[in-house]
Amino acid sequence: TYVWSNGTTTTQTLAVTASGTYAVTVTDFNQCTAADNITLDIRCLTVDAVVADPPSGTVFLGQNAGLNSLTSYNNAGFSYSWTPSTFLDDSSKQSPSVQAPQITTTYYVTVVDLDKGCVAIDSVRLTVVPPGIPPMPNAFSPNGDGSNDTYGPFIPTALQGVYTVTEMRIYNRWGQMVYNGTANWDGTFNGAVQQVDTYIYYITLNGPDQSNPNVNIPYNLQGSFTLLH
Repeated sequence: TYVWSNGTTTTQTLAVTASGTYAVTVTDFNQCTAADNITLDIRCLTVDAVVADPPSGTVFLGQNAGLNSLTSYNNAGFSYSWTPSTFLDDSSKQSPSVQAPQITTTYYVTVVDLDKGCVAIDSVRLTVVPPGIPPMPNAFSPNGDGSNDTYGPFIPTALQGVYTVTEMRIYNRWGQMVYNGTANWDGTFNGAVQQVDTYIYYITLNGPDQSNPNVNIPYNLQGSFTLLH
């Protein structure tokens, strides 16, 4: 008979799901017994790709950054491969440096345990912010042609979520507020498209401090623009 420390009573035990020491006792027909044990180190390789410097993952155009790959266990026999290699000083390092990045990039790292053959993959996004805050257009035309149909700050796709509108109020020339919200204005008030004219905006835009992209601050902007048909 066979009795394993995890309760299995067959010659092989398959119910091994965690690292530890497993013992077996074998008894023959004469009630003679023998015992032995084995210590198993069960590892599941995972990797977490991060922007190590700065931790916020946002830098200004041309500012260096640092990436890192954190594995679920340490092994001297790991290989690392980062893609794309754009702006990286060495795409085969565990912690490459990003040299003067020009565009927002999502980096992927593949880690291979050369001893066991285990593979893990993860990704991280490094956001590159151009200096200056998103501009406000000086005109728009809510005529439904699919071009410039709404009014708001020009925030490129790569910067969506980096800069956010927390308040936007729009007034006509008589001081009447025709819009109050956070989305772009569609040019209507009480369901009617407003007339061609000059309008005044007051907007609060949250985004990176121009002296420190890791700190968000509010920008209070005001100005005028023209509604065209």
